[in-house]
Amino acid sequence: MLAYLNQPRAGRAAAGLLQLQSALDQQPRNTFRAIVDGDQITGGFRTQTQNSPQQQTLNPGSLGQPSSAAGSVKPADVTGVWEFKVTATDGQRNESFWVSIAREGESLFGSYIDHEGNQVDIRPTIFRNHLMFSARVTCDAKQVNLIFSNRPFGDRIQGRLVCVQNNDWNWQELSGRRVAGLPPTIATRVQIAAH
Repeated sequence: MLAYLNQPRAGRAAAGLLQLQSALDQQPRNTFRAIVDGDQITGGFRTQTQNSPQQQTLNPGSLGQPSSAAGSVKPADVTGVWEFKVTATDGQRNESFWVSIAREGESLFGSYIDHEGNQVDIRPTIFRNHLMFSARVTCDAKQVNLIFSNRPFGDRIQGRLVCVQNNDWNWQELSGRRVAGLPPTIATRVQIAAH
């Protein structure tokens, strides 16, 4: 549903382009046009009157999230322990994994911890408001590279996890939440790296 001034309007969204037109009392005619890239939207309004067009650029924003979540993600926004649930490789069960992130100044460091308490040190970064890292882990006795790209929104996070093994890769949508700490059964098996 597209809306302008809280009124439903005709519009279209296709191939990363969002367009909406509206006329209030037939003059002026407003066109909103923007490019959609993931959860970011960048574009502007164009107002057409009989005499002259005017254009206003829209600051980048976030789709489907409160406006307070549309700001830049900073290292302080991602520190803590994050819990994720994924479908196991056998497709029969869900497993949890955790990402523990700390910061020193603007630098991030942390650990990826699987459902059995196996731990891998990671060097997370923030790129285009997404928390990103990669880790080489053992999954079902095979070496797998994980590529993690998720956008935090307060205590929630969502995005994608890509698993690469040899030349094969698959991905799944991923969401998680910030938690107070690791579950006791996992916490006794790991030692969070301190840098």
